[in-house]
Amino acid sequence: MALEALLLRCAPGSTAAERAGLVERGSVQLGGRRARRLSSRVAPGQLVALSEPFGFGSESEGEDTAAGPWQVLAPAPAWRSGVLARRKGMRSAVGFEKLEERRGVALLELVARPDPAGRRGALGDEPGLAPDLLRALADAGHPVLGGVLRGGVLVEGGLRLAPAGAPPAWPEEPVFPGDDGTLPSLRVSRATARIVGRGHSWILRDADTDDAAGFAPGTRVRVCGPDDRDLGAACVEGSGHLTARMWSPPGRGGRTDPGRSVEQRVADAMRRRRPLFESGGGQSETDVFRLVHGEADGLPGLFVDRLGGLLRVLIASPATAAFRGRALDALVRGFEKRTGEEAAVVEVVHLRDRPPGELRCVTLLRGDPDRVTRRLPVREHGIHFRVDPGLDEPLRSRPGFGLYPDQRDNRARICEGANRKGRLLNLFAHTGSFSVAWLAAGGGAAVSVDLSRPYLGWLEENLAANPIDPGRHECVRQDGRRYLEALSRGERFDAIVIDPPTAASGGRRFWSVGRDLTPLVALALERLEGGGRLLVSRNDRRSGRLAEGVEEAAQLAGVRLSSVDPAPPGIDHPRLQGFPEGDPFRAVMATRA
Repeated sequence: MALEALLLRCAPGSTAAERAGLVERGSVQLGGRRARRLSSRVAPGQLVALSEPFGFGSESEGEDTAAGPWQVLAPAPAWRSGVLARRKGMRSAVGFEKLEERRGVALLELVARPDPAGRRGALGDEPGLAPDLLRALADAGHPVLGGVLRGGVLVEGGLRLAPAGAPPAWPEEPVFPGDDGTLPSLRVSRATARIVGRGHSWILRDADTDDAAGFAPGTRVRVCGPDDRDLGAACVEGSGHLTARMWSPPGRGGRTDPGRSVEQRVADAMRRRRPLFESGGGQSETDVFRLVHGEADGLPGLFVDRLGGLLRVLIASPATAAFRGRALDALVRGFEKRTGEEAAVVEVVHLRDRPPGELRCVTLLRGDPDRVTRRLPVREHGIHFRVDPGLDEPLRSRPGFGLYPDQRDNRARICEGANRKGRLLNLFAHTGSFSVAWLAAGGGAAVSVDLSRPYLGWLEENLAANPIDPGRHECVRQDGRRYLEALSRGERFDAIVIDPPTAASGGRRFWSVGRDLTPLVALALERLEGGGRLLVSRNDRRSGRLAEGVEEAAQLAGVRLSSVDPAPPGIDHPRLQGFPEGDPFRAVMATRA
């Protein structure tokens, strides 16, 4: 679009002389540089800055013609509904519901809602409240189309605010770059080009990388280096520090490779899990595992777990907007074909950046709500567990559900030595999956230590779901460090599990994995029987030297180790070379000599 056409759209009543005067006075900047001619081309998504008022007066027209509720067209939020908190100077909190979505634009219905902080408003009961709607959405990062004073995209026809029920005025022109089927370019810095070339999946913002604020989340872009070298295609994340996620590698002949289709990526992910789908009955029966593991399965920011007959879809990135619908359809078809079951589907929106307020993060998309219970039964190697899909707390986004499938192989590894006389110590026990697995495998006794009373109660439910004598198990509500320090000198265990959080409040003693793990491992090794095994897991970014840390702890404890072996997750959590952020954890299994 030419600059003059854009200025005419801003101020339809302006004269040619007025538009020319803006340029002559240096009052127009394109992409940070002074515009020299009215004929200058404005690229899609390019920032146009005016240093003097010009037009825009029409934005206020009709703002208060309706008593409410209203409907608007705005960049699509990831959440299906919610309440945006009332800000200073606003008379009400704003409730929204997403009615429809097209190419990154959503039709939203807006109504007054009780403020999450307890204050109440009466949107529509008095004039002058429509600006609150525009401000609330703009503050939340979803400015109404045409609301240019608040950052909205300038579209033909102006502000997209109307009484609820009116026919939505969907723009006929592309709203965001790439809507017309082209593949826009995103230029990255030399440092980012080098990192992406090594296989890393994330593009992080720096001074020499283009701002992606003009793109809708999920927009496919061509990534190019400062020398215009093709680095592949990526899906835009947004304007934050994490700008985009890689989608496909560079193509041949200078053309970006579109990569495998969404459906092919899902099919490949399902094929990797074939052994888990085909596990037989008895002790090998398993119906809880990960079906899609984000970037490692070619679907960046999307994670899907099978929980019996339920698919739990975790959305960890706005970049999934462009493909998650197709991915979910393909997953449901593939799941039902392989299992013969009709899948229920729960969606969990788990994003780092979210506006203040109450947002519906957990939604049942398919299935009977009476069957998707709070404690859903699942099986792992024939052992019964109870998991929580999260529907009872729809405003709370939790990545977990009470059982970590990524530790399934480690539960099997630790249980290889289980016998009627063997004792397991499970520190940071969570819901006790290691303890239940040990006792179900024939271990003589288990002690589970955790500070959370609800988790220990959940552990008891898992025990009760299996034919296990509860007298063989002891629950201890205590900090793991204090428990080890208070043990009598002669008390020993045949297996110990340490799978701690990165950081947590431990009563009066704050837990930090970087500071506290090595001395805790030393204490545990002192309590380990000769030939006994210690599993140590760490899920923070500094976990690469975990084996060295365990060996250092052995020296502190004066204990000799016969082996320290990697204990990685299973096939349903594949690792992507060059992208350590995608690894759920790093773990080692140490055996005392």
